[in-house]
Amino acid sequence: MTADQRLDQLEPVLADVIQKQGRIMFQIGKIVDYVTDTREQLNTVIQRLSRLEVKVDRLEERTDQIAADVAVLKTDVAVLKTDVAVLKEGQARLEANQERMQQDITLILTLLQKKL
Repeated sequence: MTADQRLDQLEPVLADVIQKQGRIMFQIGKIVDYVTDTREQLNTVIQRLSRLEVKVDRLEERTDQIAADVAVLKTDVAVLKTDVAVLKEGQARLEANQERMQQDITLILTLLQKKL
């Protein structure tokens, strides 16, 4: 086999290999573009997640503050209930004393009327 015959046999194979290599390079380019787009999208998602984390942290702080405020309010309500109970007891004593005073005044008036 002559050199030209061997070259004639290699030429189609080489052309096929070059064609396949071109397709492979094109596909690799597409994959690189896809990976680049995906990386950009991931960076965007990461930035958004970071902002969400900050917002969640702020919400947790607010929730903790609200919980603390509610605890203080519950304590204040308990104190108010105690104060109201004390006031009711005092009012009941005042009413009882007023009733006794009214009875004493009625008795004094009766006695005064009998003596006059």
